[in-house]
Amino acid sequence: MNEPSIDKVKAVPNPLLEGPEEVEISQERAEEQDSSFTWDSHESRITFGVSGGKTYMRLVFRGELPTYIPEQERSKFVSGEEDGEKVFVYALGQAPPAREKPQPDGREAVRYLAPPLEGGDERVRETDLKRLTEYLKSHRVAFYTGAGISLAAGVHDMQRLKTVLGVHEIQSAEDFATKALRQPDELMETWQEFVDAMSKGPPTPAHQALAEIAKKLKCKIFTENLDRLHELTGIRSIHVDAAEISESVQEDWMRGLDAIVTVGLRTDDNGLLAWYKKLNPKGKIIAMNLEQPVYAGAQDYLLKGDLQQTVPELERTLVTKT
Repeated sequence: MNEPSIDKVKAVPNPLLEGPEEVEISQERAEEQDSSFTWDSHESRITFGVSGGKTYMRLVFRGELPTYIPEQERSKFVSGEEDGEKVFVYALGQAPPAREKPQPDGREAVRYLAPPLEGGDERVRETDLKRLTEYLKSHRVAFYTGAGISLAAGVHDMQRLKTVLGVHEIQSAEDFATKALRQPDELMETWQEFVDAMSKGPPTPAHQALAEIAKKLKCKIFTENLDRLHELTGIRSIHVDAAEISESVQEDWMRGLDAIVTVGLRTDDNGLLAWYKKLNPKGKIIAMNLEQPVYAGAQDYLLKGDLQQTVPELERTLVTKT
């Protein structure tokens, strides 16, 4: 990995290279954060969320109730109207009122920063801890974490979460509706366990080690994860939302990075990596993962291994050799 550092064309301050903001862990544990996941199909919309520290689920059918909803269960649905369309809603927990569709303000919703990056069939160059350590000592980087870093804390990735909740986006909602109507306590207990893992931790050894690496290298950590495990290590991560990032992160800051090191990130869903490559074609992606992710190409690098081993080992190597 004898890559030269990007020329310092502009000596401008770069907040991405000023180290992570430190936070008070006890305050982070006490803070309540609203969040939700929604799966939409032509027939229905399923939302699991947290509002005011309370979990909820909302199942919405459009038009009419499907014929597979038993007669004795139909009284559990409340009829109403959303966006001018008749709907039937079944809710569990303390679901907040459905929010009205925002009025257009002349701007298109930002779904991603750039079309998600895909590296094709090109084989990535593999590296090891020694070479990665030397690279990090002499280059300007930011980290970007995905679901893989949180699996060991009991936080499911999206595919596993859909499986344990019984959500099938493309198929009929019949199986999910049956489970929600007949086993509501079991369903909400499963959702509560996921929420607790997201918000209460504890963070994994990889989270703890990455926090120390970021402080030592004076760089920021982006994350696509909704969990707060980075914050529970005492540092603030940048949670990637395309609309917010496009307004809060300047293009010159991204151009000032020699590389983005991804940790447990499988896909470039928000287009952050594609945006980075567009702004900085010579910039590298260094993936720490069990296998080559789809966004990595021949010009990038891969450090294979279990993150709960490789990230702490990287921290130890950096501490020892720098």
